[in-house]
Amino acid sequence: MGGTERNTVKLAICMGYWDGDKDQAQQASMLLADLLPTKSSIAQFAFIYRHDASPPDTHVLHHIARKFTSVRTQRCPVVGFGHPGGCNAIAFSAFRLMANDAAFDQAESFLLMESDCVMTRPKWDVELWHEWERTKAAGKLACGHVYPGSYQNPSGFHLNASALYDSKIASKVPQIGRGNMAVGHDWANGPYNYPVCMDSPLFWLDYRKPTITRQELFAPQKGGVPPLMFHGTRDNSAIRLVREEYKL
Repeated sequence: MGGTERNTVKLAICMGYWDGDKDQAQQASMLLADLLPTKSSIAQFAFIYRHDASPPDTHVLHHIARKFTSVRTQRCPVVGFGHPGGCNAIAFSAFRLMANDAAFDQAESFLLMESDCVMTRPKWDVELWHEWERTKAAGKLACGHVYPGSYQNPSGFHLNASALYDSKIASKVPQIGRGNMAVGHDWANGPYNYPVCMDSPLFWLDYRKPTITRQELFAPQKGGVPPLMFHGTRDNSAIRLVREEYKL
């Protein structure tokens, strides 16, 4: 759906879901579109849904297409079930598609999102791109929320999976794009993702937070900066609060 304008796309936004969180993933995706004041000249969008999930709703695709240079849908080529297997399958599929699918060749970086991720302010595409430029300048291949611990190494660190990555990171660091389906890929691959990442003040994770207040959502976190992407709220309170904040 939609045609990509040549030589403009810099970011690919990838939203993953399974049938159990499809509705919230679609709500979060429509919010992404509504936060953009005009059609983004630098971002394309893709739903990457679990192999056994239903495709995105047509009205949602049309809604999102108003604000992105292209909107694509992709059933996961990697099969996985439950948690973390299903989450791993979505992530591994995204890494593989970015590295190999010509549809994403123009995108220099991609954002891997889950249904419990929400953007907190308008013009987020420009902010993300500037943060990616800062990441490149630091010699890193990813940026996001760095979290304590990694598989079999409690004193280590790992990059939370919902992060901004070099689109070809799976070719440059192959271990990141694969792993044991029974272990969360970002936690298991901490020895590989942490050395190539930058901890960014624009990303904040509050793991499996049941609900959230306005004060919590917009509060300064790392470096005294309110996060651009808040990850972890299980209900749709964050989506509702952002819509209320900007009268969307």
